[in-house]
Amino acid sequence: MALAAGVALIASCALAGANPHVAAASAPRFFPVTPEVAADEGFNWPIGLRLVNPFETGIYLDSLRAVIEDTGPGDPRSERVSRQDLTALLGILPAVAGRDSGDLSLTMSAAAERATITFELLAHTASHEPLHFAATVHAVPGAGWGHYPSLFLTVDGRRVEVVTVRPPHPEASMPGLLFVHGHGGDARRMLRMGAIFAARGYAVTLVSMPGYGQSDGPADLMGPHTMRALMAAFVDLTRTPGVDTTRLAVYGISRGAGPAVELAIQRRDVRAVVAQSGIYDLWAVYRGTQLPGFRDTILAEAGSDSSAWRERSPALRAGGVHAAVLLIHGENDTRVPAAQAHAFQHALEAAGVTVEAHFDPEAEHAVPRAEALRAVFDFLHRTLAE
Repeated sequence: MALAAGVALIASCALAGANPHVAAASAPRFFPVTPEVAADEGFNWPIGLRLVNPFETGIYLDSLRAVIEDTGPGDPRSERVSRQDLTALLGILPAVAGRDSGDLSLTMSAAAERATITFELLAHTASHEPLHFAATVHAVPGAGWGHYPSLFLTVDGRRVEVVTVRPPHPEASMPGLLFVHGHGGDARRMLRMGAIFAARGYAVTLVSMPGYGQSDGPADLMGPHTMRALMAAFVDLTRTPGVDTTRLAVYGISRGAGPAVELAIQRRDVRAVVAQSGIYDLWAVYRGTQLPGFRDTILAEAGSDSSAWRERSPALRAGGVHAAVLLIHGENDTRVPAAQAHAFQHALEAAGVTVEAHFDPEAEHAVPRAEALRAVFDFLHRTLAE
C-alpha cells in the first residue's frame, strides 16, 4: 500500500492483549528494530520501528514523519535534508495498548547512498498528555549501490560524474536513456530511477550536472557548461555496448528538463525526450515563479545578459526539436508555473513537432512518481519501438 512518496507498508502489528515481556517502567520507548539498514537490490531501505508501552493504559498515535539527511558523497551545497509525512501508517497502528508493544515495518526508497533518518512520532496518553518520540536509523550502502560505481568524464578540464545502469539481462540491442536530475539531485541519488528503467530493458546513463553530485561546478542553470556535460554523457551512452543508437531518449526533470530538450535540438539522433516540470522560457519563469529566492538563483547562475537567457530558453527554438516530446507538469506548480509547459506545447505543435502532454490537475512541482512513470513508459515504448 503506497503511503507517501517512496514509502510502502509491508507489515502491520499485533495489538491484542498485554505482552508479558513488557514490564512496568517509568517511560515508553520508541526505537528502530535495527539501528543500521542497508539498501536492498531494488534501492529500498527496509525499516522496522517499535513502540513499547509500559503504562497500564494505551498510547494513542497522532502523527509520524521522517527527516532524511543525506550524508553520502556529493556537493554539500545541494539540498541534503528532506521530509516525508508518514502519518498514513498510523491507520494501521492507531494505538498501542497498555503493557504492550507495537511494530511498524515499512520500505522507503533509498534516496541517498548514506543517510541518517530520524522518525518523529507524536502521540498522547489516555489522559491526553502529549508524548514526543524520536528514533534514528543509519542507512548505509547495500549491494545495489556497489554494483554501480561513479565514472568521470573530462569536459573542458572539468570532471563530469556519470553512472551507467544496464539491464539485469542485457540484450544485443537495447534502447538507451540519458537521465538528467533536477535541483537537489545527482547521478547517484537517481540510481533507483535508473534501476527501474534498466529493469524494463533500457541501458541508462545518469549524469550529475555541473555543481551537483561529484561533478565540478559551478552550476549554471541550463547554460553552456551544463550542455557540454550532457553532450559528453550522451556520447558516452551511445558508446555503451549493446545500445541501439537508433533508439535513444533523454529524460529531464525540473532544471534538467530544459537541457534535455536542448539536447534534442543539438542532436538529431535523440528520438524521444521527456521533459517534466521544466523551464522552457526563462523570462516567463522569472516573472511567474512564486518560489522565494528563485529569481536570485536565476540571476546568479544565468546572469542578466539577454543572449544568455535566450540560450537557456528552448521554447524560442521549438522548431529545431528533432525528437518526439512528452511534457509532464503539475497544474499547481508554484516554482515553475504550468503555463510554461502549456505554452511550450503550443509552440511545438505550431512547429510541427510530435508532442504529447500529461498535466496533473492536483500536483505541484513534484508530480507523483508512479503517475509520471506510467506516462513515460507508455510514451517511450511507443516512440522507441523497433
